[in-house]
Amino acid sequence: MSAERPAETAQVVRPQQGDYAIDDSEEPGRMGLVLLVTPRYVQMRELTSGEEWDAAPKSVRKLTSREELSARVAIANFGLRW
Repeated sequence: MSAERPAETAQVVRPQQGDYAIDDSEEPGRMGLVLLVTPRYVQMRELTSGEEWDAAPKSVRKLTSREELSARVAIANFGLRW
């Protein structure tokens, strides 16, 4: 079974505030909760540590359904609710 990748399956969806997203500027991509979206940056919060960072808007995309499920499981396993 092939991995679900946005570039292969559909158009990349840009996240909005409150969405789970991934910053693909690093390898592997860094998942987080979108706190703020501006034309110059996207402010995100790490799912388990709570660390915040700013990312370039063009490197951030909304999670696929599979990635979002993985993120929600990670949050539940870590025991945090942001």
